[in-house]
Amino acid sequence: MCVAIISCSKSSEEAINIEQAFCTYRDGLYGPVTSEVTIKKDTSEIHDYVISNISGYPNTSKAFQDIGMERVLDRLVILEYSVLIGNGSNMKISGEGQVNSNGSINLDLTIIQDEESNYSIYLKPSTIYNFGLYQKDEDIIIISEDHIEFTLSNEEITLQFKISDFENEGCNININRQTVFDEILNENIQIEAELFYTGRNIIGTLNYTTNEWLTYNTIKFEL
Repeated sequence: MCVAIISCSKSSEEAINIEQAFCTYRDGLYGPVTSEVTIKKDTSEIHDYVISNISGYPNTSKAFQDIGMERVLDRLVILEYSVLIGNGSNMKISGEGQVNSNGSINLDLTIIQDEESNYSIYLKPSTIYNFGLYQKDEDIIIISEDHIEFTLSNEEITLQFKISDFENEGCNININRQTVFDEILNENIQIEAELFYTGRNIIGTLNYTTNEWLTYNTIKFEL
C-alpha cells in the first residue's frame, strides 16, 4: 500500500520551481491591473513559501506583503490570517491556487473586511511569452517579438495596421501615442493602446484619431 501511494506522488525533483518573480494580471476595480509578485522559500520554516504583493496592485499596502503559503504537489494554499490595517480594523485574507504545467500560477483570493470580496490573480513567469495570434470573429491581433499587427473594428470603422514601437512587459503591452498607416483607410492615423495578457486572452483598449487628438474614438477588445 505504501509503495502504491509513493509511486503516484510527485517527487521534489519533478515539482515545478516557483521561486521567482512573476508579472501579474487581475481585473481591478477600475479595469485591468498588473504588477510584480515574488515567491520565495520561507526561511523561518513556518510556511513553505512567502509570497509578496498578492493584491496585484503596485505599491500595495503592507497588509499584502510577505504572506505565508503552503504547497501540496501543484496546489497552493494561503491559510486564513488576520492583519491589523489601521483604526483598530482587521482584515482577513485567504486563498488557494494551482501551479500550471508551464510554470504559471492562478490564485483565487478572499478578502474579508466590512464585507467579503473575491478575486483571481494570474502570475506569469518570464519563461512564458505572450506571442501568438488572438482572434474573435473578424478582430485579430498578432503579437511577435518585433511587431504587432492589428485588425480591429467597432460599429463605425475597421482599422488595420502594424506597429513596431511598443513595450512588451509580459502581462501588459504599452503602446504610446504614435502615427501609423492604416491599410483599410489608406491614410495615416494616430493611435495609442494598452493590452493585457490574461494567460489565455488578450484584452485592452485602443484609442485612435485623425485630428491630432482634438477628439478621439475608442475600441475595446477581448480576443
